[in-house]
Amino acid sequence: MDREKVSCSNITMTDVAERAGVSQATVSRVLSNHPRINNYTRQTVMHAIQELGYRHVSLNGENGRVSAPTTLGLLICPLPEQKNPLGLDFFNEIIAGIQEVALDHHLEIVLATLPAGADKVMLANVTQERMAGLILLGYPSEQLTTRLREEKIKYVVVSGDDNIDDRSDMITVNNIEGSINACRYLLSRGCRRLGFIVSHQDSFRMTGFQVELLRHDLSIAEKDVSVVESTDISAFIEEIHCWINRGDLPDAIVISFYDAAMAVKTLLTLNGIKVPENVVLFSFKHRLSDDQIPCIHLSPSMLGKKAARRIMEMLRDPSDPPHRIVVPMQAIFNLTN
Repeated sequence: MDREKVSCSNITMTDVAERAGVSQATVSRVLSNHPRINNYTRQTVMHAIQELGYRHVSLNGENGRVSAPTTLGLLICPLPEQKNPLGLDFFNEIIAGIQEVALDHHLEIVLATLPAGADKVMLANVTQERMAGLILLGYPSEQLTTRLREEKIKYVVVSGDDNIDDRSDMITVNNIEGSINACRYLLSRGCRRLGFIVSHQDSFRMTGFQVELLRHDLSIAEKDVSVVESTDISAFIEEIHCWINRGDLPDAIVISFYDAAMAVKTLLTLNGIKVPENVVLFSFKHRLSDDQIPCIHLSPSMLGKKAARRIMEMLRDPSDPPHRIVVPMQAIFNLTN
């Protein structure tokens, strides 16, 4: 980096990290006096800060500018069966995306998990003046979002369910386009009769399949749809047991999420039903890894980044009306699956 061309007013934590040869997270830990930072790393970062003239917005109000908000609240709003939401990769990946943006804006993150259906929130030791805004992950209740609007608290909802009310700023995924592409893939494999074992929260994804099937004069039979009330894998296992016992499987079965689809695949195999030779399975997933089942991938990290950036936009222009930001899904399938 050319020292002569760096303007102190435009220096960011990224610049400091680059000069010191460390990560942004390490710079943040140095600035917050994290006990696990060794002296050499601390001195290296502080030297880079002095060279660049970086001005840190202190989280405790002791140094630098204190007029700007310093805290971003993350509220996990789980489904009733999600007893340990922080044990789910989906939420952790969203949080990682939020943290990446928060570090660049010098925001401390305060995390809380709400009971399912909660209608209010309390964040300890955080004043409204310090709060940049709230990011609600998952399934916030209508009562909660209504209360936040009444109290004029900035918030963004991040959810794979795009049916949240249109009065909220929201980051979601393009379920319709993703489902249409998934249907086209299954049709290309010669599948004409599609079945669905989906959770109540994901049943709206069938719309994209229905749209594409209609273009081919096809439809979804009522007997080929099972909507389970829980995202617990045991509910999917129970349903596929019923389908196997019925002895009339469709050409392909769409499952709500990847782990449930893998459980279904195991049960089908144990019953002598080959996948994909006898029945094709299809699912939705948020982890990029080796794929045993064709699926559509959605990026929780991208959802988190866009949510944090949206909060910063709302701070700059409080009069900006609610936005609905839709992130595309990525197809991860091939004809050998």
